[in-house]
Order: sequence, then structure tokens, then C-alpha cells
Amino acid sequence: MAELARWQYERCIELLTAYWEQLAARAEVTLAVPTGVVARLQLAGADGLLLVPRHSGP
Repeated sequence: MAELARWQYERCIELLTAYWEQLAARAEVTLAVPTGVVARLQLAGADGLLLVPRHSGP
């Protein structure tokens, strides 16, 4: 199961990296941070949002 999770995570990184590369090319800009780093940051943020436990009160 860990292998599947690792594969899925790496695939997401690949897709997000390609997305950021296309976005930068389309905007005709050079990002100050490598696209792979931006992709990992984006995925880490999404993981944090999705994995936050629900609170059962105030």
C-alpha cells in the first residue's frame, strides 16, 4: 500500500510541475523558485487542508 501512495504522490508532483511550467511559459515569466518546489508546496498545502480533522465543537 505504501508503494501505491508513493507512486500517487509522485504522479501528483509530476502533474503539478508540468502545470506550473505551462503556466509560467504562457505568462512569459521565469519563476524565482523551481517549478518542482512550487508543486511540492502546493501539494503539501492541499494535503494539510484535506487531512485536517473535523472539530466537534467550538
